[in-house]
Amino acid sequence: MAHTYIKNILSQLIKNKMNKYKLFILLLFIPIISTAQITRSTYRSGNEIYHVPIYSEQQARFYLDNAKELDPVEGIWSSGEDKYSIEKDFDGFTRNSEYYRAVLLYTSKSNVSKIGDIRFFLKKGTSPNIYETTYYSYSNLNFTSYGITYDIKPIMTISLLNEHTLTIKWSDHDNTFYRVYSPQNVQPKEDKKSMWTGTCFAIDKKHIVTNYHVIQDAKLINVKGMYDIFNSGHSAEVVASDKVNDIAILKITDNQFPGFGNIPYCVSNKMADVGEDIFVLGYPLTQTMGNEIKLTNGIISSRTGFQGDIANYQMSAPIQPGNSGGPMFDSKGDVIGIVCAHHAGAENAGYAIKISYLKLLIESTGLNIALPSNNTISSLSLPEKVKRLRDFVLYIECR
Repeated sequence: MAHTYIKNILSQLIKNKMNKYKLFILLLFIPIISTAQITRSTYRSGNEIYHVPIYSEQQARFYLDNAKELDPVEGIWSSGEDKYSIEKDFDGFTRNSEYYRAVLLYTSKSNVSKIGDIRFFLKKGTSPNIYETTYYSYSNLNFTSYGITYDIKPIMTISLLNEHTLTIKWSDHDNTFYRVYSPQNVQPKEDKKSMWTGTCFAIDKKHIVTNYHVIQDAKLINVKGMYDIFNSGHSAEVVASDKVNDIAILKITDNQFPGFGNIPYCVSNKMADVGEDIFVLGYPLTQTMGNEIKLTNGIISSRTGFQGDIANYQMSAPIQPGNSGGPMFDSKGDVIGIVCAHHAGAENAGYAIKISYLKLLIESTGLNIALPSNNTISSLSLPEKVKRLRDFVLYIECR
């Protein structure tokens, strides 16, 4: 397309008998024009931003129309007076399989941003159409993390609400973006076959708990892993949820489900102390790590969570996407938290919702659930505890 355009210009110039000197000067610039339209020089390397001095909306449209296998979030979006091209990020000149970038195409805030600046990055989260975000501050474009990955309770997320609208959720307000240009070859929005996963745990004979963000927008919920069976599962439905504190209570509705037996742990309302030993069970990254239950351990690092959130603990036990909704146990094997987050910008900094918020949800909704209060594993070694717990900490699939 670009080459055809250039050939047409040359053809016209030759017909008009342009002198050789002017033609030579033009030919010097043709590779620059061609390269600018075919390749891109804005990309991320580590925490460094590479800036395009001149990057127009026309160039963005050309790139989006000629790139292969575009995803639904890719396109040109407007919010207020700002306009962005959201597109796959680059490693050099190769499309990155994991990251997207939002390149500024227009802004009225010329004193703090320049056309071509990458204002924020996106990465696909564990739920469809939800994206993790990292953001560049306006101050010298220093790399700053304002959010944490979506397999957690995020402060900043981006949600693709439909093919025309997406929203950024900040800690104190939301920004809505509207699509102003849709690429010609954008892939269709993910259909009902899209699947995402998390962890859950039993709280009575047929009720389980997970994170709200794990089951959000799910049409079908399937619970697997009891007795290490993963090729089939049991259907479940949401009976209560707390979006603010990221908690959901589900009931297993499958008539073939026999019900949980005697739950070996206590759901404890005590406040944990900093330095207290804890461990976590869950099903992280099952596509690469397999579906065997995973154990990590650590300590309570803080009695508050991200940005001082009093609803959460901070812990040092490593967690990954898929751990969401799993139980955090104290050293005796009592559940004291619900795993909900890890910090994208810190090593081994994870978060768990304090169990008192689960109790508040049960009380406020009037559910007839008596949380388990008898611990029968406190004297066992950690390996023996895990053997007893594995049938009560399950794998959850959502579609």
